Amino acid sequence: MENPNLGNETYVSPAIVKIDGKDHIVMITSSTNPFGHPEAAKTMGKIIGIEPISGKILWEYKDWECHISVASAVDAGNNKILLWRI
Repeated sequence: MENPNLGNETYVSPAIVKIDGKDHIVMITSSTNPFGHPEAAKTMGKIIGIEPISGKILWEYKDWECHISVASAVDAGNNKILLWRI
């Protein structure tokens, strides 16, 4: 399965977390960087959960504001994901 473009550039490696007992690949994309690309239209970043076998997008959060995403998601247990902005 081929997924569409997930969003802006990012330096984040995908991470595997457990949600409801199943593995999800979590990918984070950056929001538009107003310093590096002041002419670009502002877009928000995303946090996306992907099913490892099929590549199907299971869920996404579309209001992530982080101009240079670097840190990967961490499985925090109890169906929670730890994310941080640098």
